[in-house]
Amino acid sequence: MLGLVVSYVRRVMGGDDPAAGDDAVRRMLELAGERRDLAVIEDRAEWSPFESAVRIFDAAIAVTGDPLAVRKAGADIFRHYHSSEVIGLLLSMKEPEAVMRLITEFAAKQTTLCVHRCVETSPTHAVIVVEESRVALSAWCDYSAGVFSAIPEVFGYAPAVVDHVTCRARGDSTCRFEVRWRNEPAADPRDEIAALRDQVASLTARFESLEAMATELASVDDIDAALATITRRAAVAVRAPRYVLAVRLPLEQGYRVHHLGMSDEAAAELADVILADDPPDDGSLLVVDVASSLHRFGRLAAVHTGHGRFVASERRLLQAYAGHAAAALQTAAALAEARLQVRTLGALLDLSTTLVRTRTVDEAAQCLADALATVLECRRAATLVWDAATRQLVCFGRASDPAGSLPTDVTLSDEGARRLLEADEPLTVTPADGELGPVAALAGFDRALLAPVAARGALLGVIVVDVTSTCGSGLAALRDRLPGVAGLSATALDNATLLEQVRHQATHDPLTGLPNLRMLRDVAAAPADEPCGGRPVGLAAAGAEGLVEIARRDRPGSGRTAMLFVDLDGFKEVNDQFGHAIGDEVLVVASARLHEALRDGDEVFRVGGDEFVVLLRNVDGVAEATAAATRLQANVHEPVAVNGRAFTVSASVGVAVAEDGETVDSLLSRADAAMYTAKRAGRDAVRLAPSPR
Repeated sequence: MLGLVVSYVRRVMGGDDPAAGDDAVRRMLELAGERRDLAVIEDRAEWSPFESAVRIFDAAIAVTGDPLAVRKAGADIFRHYHSSEVIGLLLSMKEPEAVMRLITEFAAKQTTLCVHRCVETSPTHAVIVVEESRVALSAWCDYSAGVFSAIPEVFGYAPAVVDHVTCRARGDSTCRFEVRWRNEPAADPRDEIAALRDQVASLTARFESLEAMATELASVDDIDAALATITRRAAVAVRAPRYVLAVRLPLEQGYRVHHLGMSDEAAAELADVILADDPPDDGSLLVVDVASSLHRFGRLAAVHTGHGRFVASERRLLQAYAGHAAAALQTAAALAEARLQVRTLGALLDLSTTLVRTRTVDEAAQCLADALATVLECRRAATLVWDAATRQLVCFGRASDPAGSLPTDVTLSDEGARRLLEADEPLTVTPADGELGPVAALAGFDRALLAPVAARGALLGVIVVDVTSTCGSGLAALRDRLPGVAGLSATALDNATLLEQVRHQATHDPLTGLPNLRMLRDVAAAPADEPCGGRPVGLAAAGAEGLVEIARRDRPGSGRTAMLFVDLDGFKEVNDQFGHAIGDEVLVVASARLHEALRDGDEVFRVGGDEFVVLLRNVDGVAEATAAATRLQANVHEPVAVNGRAFTVSASVGVAVAEDGETVDSLLSRADAAMYTAKRAGRDAVRLAPSPR
């Protein structure tokens, strides 16, 4: 309405001088005290408060000096807005009488302050009354009379004659208009030609509007900007005070809500209403689906207030704009899915590259846990490793910040292990769920997604993701990514397990399970609080760095390092007389007794058939090392029962205490020489190695 008045004043006051018309409009707005930009007032999607309309109406009459200026502006409505979608709707009515019957719906597209009703019609006349009006203004009625007179012109007829029979502004109880027209072309052929041109222009403008929107959408990179454009253009096509577009992409969890004519809070509430399975349909709410052949994205709605209603053809029009929204969203969805695939492949490649460098199960598990948050786009995840011997899942790494202390392992039932091994897809569980509930509890998640990690028909572990912490791509994308991550995890854990087995075989005695001489050179220089096997053992490094300076590697302020070289006296006779099977049993028991005699942090190595090396950490000196050797002798000397027979062996022990700067090989050589000295002294003896030269 106000844009039309502005246009009329500009045309009438400007004539052949556009600058004069613009100046008249500026004076009109100043007189009306209007502070909004002119573009906002002329925007067909914008609605204005009644007070602004009153001031602009009065200012238009004052600036033009014509008391009928507002009525004449109303009569210009369909000429000025010949490109409006409303014109297309009017033309679809076929005749003025049909438009008059639907005057309630059409009038509501310009004002919500009153209700227009057609109480009487014929092919050439109509009676319209204004009900529930909050307006008592003669200029307002003049505008309405001008609009009524212009309706027949849409169909190429002469303007209607409008009598304003009663008026609230004149003290009557209601406003009543009697409208008469002739269903025949205008007397002046030029008027008919102009009307036909307007109809063609309307259809052309509608096509160009859709084409322009398609072009605008094609140039918009941001999907939210595209959705805002669609909402704004729909507000021009289907006239209503309020609009809301609520949609989401397939990989998103929440809805994007765009709106006009309401607050963010009101739009959010209305979005919930229109997204319901069965949204209300009382005539004042027009809801259409935003969907493509592949996805259902959400809904678009236009909302009337008061008694405003929509005509049937407006649904088809709104569906056209919903179709544009669906096309834009489908393109965005395809791009999002492509970007997701690129991110996924990149993340998986980075993870694969990192996993190749891991050498132990511990390292692989922690590497996986650290990478899960990035690869899966989640905030909380954990890597659990399966120990088949103990039937336990052990938590080796958490990419999360759990509240409170959590357990480090959980025993899994045979049924739980079977379910994990046979699962074809990720499983959703809670701590209260049967056999697998403890897995979610171990990770510390209230609702978890479990992806079993298996290789060669065996369970290796489980990836656990907190479902409530998913972000970015959402739960559906998480389910798609998990199998790929589980596959990489299976390869990494399987390779790490095989590597640990090979490493253990290369560095441990198969009979007693004790570390061997190869392991000794690396472990000898490890800190005292890292027992054998407690860290990755660099075998290649140990070979190249065999002469490690022990004194330099010990922590500052700690005691000295000592070696005991132990040889079992009498073992050869047992082996020769009773066979290797009995000899092996005696060796196993003797090695266990050696270990039992040690302190925490001391270690035993089998370096030959019946030869052992004991590494003592942080001893005070020769006296403490010799006392340890004596304890070993006492333990070994106890009889060993095998197959009902008792066998007794003794031990000859050489003791060497490291000097500053001494190497592993030097210390080992001195202890070995001291052991032979003990054997030559009659066996079952302890001898101290002399200091190195």
